[in-house]
Amino acid sequence: MDLKKLLKSALSPKQVEREFAFQVLQDSISTDYMKSVESIVCMFCNLNNDPFIRKAAGLFFKNNLLNDSKLEDTLVDKWINLDEIFRDKIKILILQTLGHEATGLNIAAQMIVAIVHAEYRQRHFENLVPFLAHNITKSNDVNVIVASLETINYFYQDVDHRTIFTVHQHLFKLIIDCMKSGKDVRVRLAATKAMLSAITFTDKNFQIESQRDVIMSQIFNVVASNNEELKTVGLDCYSEVISLYYDVTERYLTREFVLLTIDAMKSTNEFLVRRSVEFWCLLSHLEVKMMHKAEISRNSNCHIHFFCKKAAPLIIPVLFELLCIIISEDDDTWTSYDSAIICLEYLIQLCPNAMFDPTISLVVSNWSVSQAERRDATMIFLGLVINYCSASEIDIIIYHTHAIVFKLCADISPQVREGAFWALGSIYSRYHRFAQDVEKTKESLNLVLDAAMDVPKSAYNVLWALSRIIKASYNSLYEENHVRPSTFCMSNCYQNLFNLAYTTMNRHDVNKARLRVAANDTDGILVKNLELILREWGKLFIVPTRSLTPIQYAEFSEMQTIWCNVLIEYFGVLRPQELGGMYQTLMMTLISFYMITDDSLLKENLLSSLSNLILYAPEDVVIADLSHLMNALFEICQDPDAAVCEASLSVIKNVCWCVESNIALYCDQIIDIAKLSFDRPDFNIECNILASKLLNGLVCILGLGFKPYVAKTLKILNHILVCDILEVRLFKTIRTFVKTIQIDWMYL
Repeated sequence: MDLKKLLKSALSPKQVEREFAFQVLQDSISTDYMKSVESIVCMFCNLNNDPFIRKAAGLFFKNNLLNDSKLEDTLVDKWINLDEIFRDKIKILILQTLGHEATGLNIAAQMIVAIVHAEYRQRHFENLVPFLAHNITKSNDVNVIVASLETINYFYQDVDHRTIFTVHQHLFKLIIDCMKSGKDVRVRLAATKAMLSAITFTDKNFQIESQRDVIMSQIFNVVASNNEELKTVGLDCYSEVISLYYDVTERYLTREFVLLTIDAMKSTNEFLVRRSVEFWCLLSHLEVKMMHKAEISRNSNCHIHFFCKKAAPLIIPVLFELLCIIISEDDDTWTSYDSAIICLEYLIQLCPNAMFDPTISLVVSNWSVSQAERRDATMIFLGLVINYCSASEIDIIIYHTHAIVFKLCADISPQVREGAFWALGSIYSRYHRFAQDVEKTKESLNLVLDAAMDVPKSAYNVLWALSRIIKASYNSLYEENHVRPSTFCMSNCYQNLFNLAYTTMNRHDVNKARLRVAANDTDGILVKNLELILREWGKLFIVPTRSLTPIQYAEFSEMQTIWCNVLIEYFGVLRPQELGGMYQTLMMTLISFYMITDDSLLKENLLSSLSNLILYAPEDVVIADLSHLMNALFEICQDPDAAVCEASLSVIKNVCWCVESNIALYCDQIIDIAKLSFDRPDFNIECNILASKLLNGLVCILGLGFKPYVAKTLKILNHILVCDILEVRLFKTIRTFVKTIQIDWMYL
């Protein structure tokens, strides 16, 4: 069959034609490898051929002769076994095509990289570098220079790193030269893209100050250029440098660079705006992580430059302006608006004691303007500040802004109301003492009650704010008195609040799941309605989940998780005497629910509820039904699902702490269950860590009473001590055994 027709069929939209053409070409390769390679490469390199056919020939050479995963070793050997003169001829044909192929894909560069990949062990590829250097330094054709730089870019992206290091310095010098001002914009762009791929390999270059200065000078000049695409790639290079070589970049993040990024954030080019914001997002995230790490480890060797803290006064107002843009209705589209929110979160964490002035300035000057987007941005920004500013500033910030939040909760724009209720919830979430002002809390509750049936988008934040108000009312009293108050200050509103939450959870106009998830945060108002909770939750256990569609199952999982969390909150809020004799009934009800469902997620949630119930249960109640409870749990621990097994171990751990020494009767079974966890075919780290903590708990609870079980326990632990991840945790467990029981190491 004619080679042109075969190659054309190889890219046909019809699968049958593609498969037939591919098979014929493979048969041809098997019959005469050298002739097939030459024919296909010549077909690609002949500039008079149809670009579509040339494209097919080049891609076939790259993908099937050298890079096919199933045939790679065989075909690489075939290529290496070809006469070196013939291979050099093929390379020259392809190299001469660089910049002339007219396919728009630079397939020639990809073919060259495929050859380098095949020859890296023999290092025959090194004769390609002088050819590329000649193209870049001697050619007057911009297309040839760009294609050669793209080839270098592919080198850094796709070729084995051991190969790159042998030619890196030569290639890197070519990249630097082509990035200089005065070069054609297309050449600078191709060189900067190659730089972005090469930065990973520049560790030695960055160790030498003079070389580091040259690299950063060229990248800075790219960012300072007037071409937006060039600026965008230059910012990507800065981001890569910061992430790899943070410690040596202090002198390169100058005020001039900060101003360049601010200009980029003001651009009308969405890609450039997002890249500039994401640069500061990456840098601020890096410094926040370093700051937290230094606080935890108290590591004085961890030097943080706090670039973002110094630049924050200039950057924060610009990020605020990005919050004022019209938000896309497509929730899946990531925009500069989303990046700005993340960046502000990190910046506020880095400047927690310096947020009062910018906050008051931005809020006061924007909250009452006519554009709804600016009013909404005011609330989003204020909510971020409240969530992340320091304790020393939050009081005065809320004092000056809470009245504005109240007013915007009744704004005519749903978008503004959504942001305002988020800010309102943030006030109560972060600053519990605000709930002690009864008049303001009543006003907040009235705002919530009036807005609960708002459009779904706003109603989500309304419910969230409601839950924060209720929890703050409880927590503020607890923080003052250190005892649980008899009632919440708004307890007379319970039934209305319950009806509100229950109705909202079952609204029919909600197409998206997140409004219903909000009911998860209103759990505190359901404490008087246990019977209804159990009835609603119980309906889910008889649902045959295997017959549900993915969308139906997502809805099912969401609703049962909501009811589970409501129940968990219930157990945590009520005093033991308020549940009275219901503990045993509740424990057996949850276990019976477990036995009738076949859904693993539902089982896991049931066990989480049971674990929390036992955590707060009186000791005598659990002891009274200990035998039935433990037998059921031992059976549940054998569930094939690792998450269910982990949840059941958590229940047993809480039982141990509840009944203390009374657990001694079940030591053998608990050790066997731990062994079962360690021996699971689907090795689960979290499950095994929990099992080891459970064993450690037995040692702490039983003391010398655990001595008869030491040998058995060490035996089951022995075969997993070789695991690096668990080794430290389990060594601590063994050390506790020996220290608590006071056994001589020689005895072990």
